[in-house]
Amino acid sequence: MGSEAMHEELDARAAGVAERVVAWRHHLHRYPELSNREVNTARLVADHLRALGLDEVRTGIAGHGVVGVLRGGAAGERVVALRADTDALPVRDLCGADFASEVVDADYPGGPFPVSHACGHDCHTAMLLGAATAAAEYLQPVPPVHNSGPWVAAGLPTFRRVAGEGRVVETGGTLGYDDVSEFIRRFGGLYVTLGVQDAALDASGRPVPVEGGRGLVTNHNPGFYADDSVLVTGVRLHAHVAYDHLRGALVTREETPDAGGTLPVRRPPSGRP
Repeated sequence: MGSEAMHEELDARAAGVAERVVAWRHHLHRYPELSNREVNTARLVADHLRALGLDEVRTGIAGHGVVGVLRGGAAGERVVALRADTDALPVRDLCGADFASEVVDADYPGGPFPVSHACGHDCHTAMLLGAATAAAEYLQPVPPVHNSGPWVAAGLPTFRRVAGEGRVVETGGTLGYDDVSEFIRRFGGLYVTLGVQDAALDASGRPVPVEGGRGLVTNHNPGFYADDSVLVTGVRLHAHVAYDHLRGALVTREETPDAGGTLPVRRPPSGRP
């Protein structure tokens, strides 16, 4: 992507996060914290940076400082640091906004003090959260999860033996991605979902909630649950996959061209259910 196209992309990303930046600013302005007491402010920043999937998020820097690290894919050793202060001042908030601070820090040495972001640090912190969001999205490409035909054919006998002939179904296509897809793309393997909730398979093989059950809840959701009785199936699946591959029963032959023609390549599956 050229510079002009990248600038346009970043502008579009900034526009997309504008409302969230305003919301962050209003929240930070309403709940300011004095210097060396920015516990909740630091938590908000760190939680968002982690949600972005940055390469690294460090907390506790010189007290309540937070550092997010984003490593790009371009060659070179250039580094840029974007910095914002997060502390507020011991002054009354007279800005007149409906999100004005009413906070009073009764325990601060020499206090109690009214607290407000009369310094503008709430704006700066919110802007940097927005900039981190714009820089992190689509700029760290992760390949989609893809189970190739040869690997599916190699793994099906093991899966059917462990789970049962009629309990192994092919899921529909999605836009899902995962860090394990990097491993699979390089070495080969399979990405398998183990059903652990109150569900049955309909005529097309799709999971549907069973009557009287707890429903279907995706992971990364506060309501996610798992049936403990299914865990042993996962143990068996991992163990069977490992054993079958080591004895040569779960392999795939992928033709890799070289100077002498083609050679069969055997690659270990990830075996992640």
